[in-house]
Amino acid sequence: MAHAPSDTWELDSLYAGGPAGDAFRADAERLAAELDALVARADATPVRLEGPALEAFAQLLLDLEDLSVRLEQLGTFAGCAAAADAQGKPAIRAEARASELGNRFGRAWVVPAARLGRGHADDVAALLAHPRL
Repeated sequence: MAHAPSDTWELDSLYAGGPAGDAFRADAERLAAELDALVARADATPVRLEGPALEAFAQLLLDLEDLSVRLEQLGTFAGCAAAADAQGKPAIRAEARASELGNRFGRAWVVPAARLGRGHADDVAALLAHPRL
């Protein structure tokens, strides 16, 4: 009889101390501060994306992409911790915190999505041609 491989979650390799640890808390706080800054930058995006505004918008998109990856790691960790200990209050709080940050990330996309969806055709073409995008 063949045995299926055993998968073991090593959550402490992501955040030492688990969902109640300082590493998780510090990363969540750092991500929250970065989200606030990105929302402010996004909200200040002009309607036309010409010249320096195009460069700033391209950087905003890259920063949103980077933050997305880091938020995904935080959320996956919290979800795994909650699955491993469904009754553990620290894991439940970590999952709620990650969910809240994910919702705030959605808010960060409101203005950029509007600029892309209703933007001037020349601006969208310039973004598509941007070498870093």
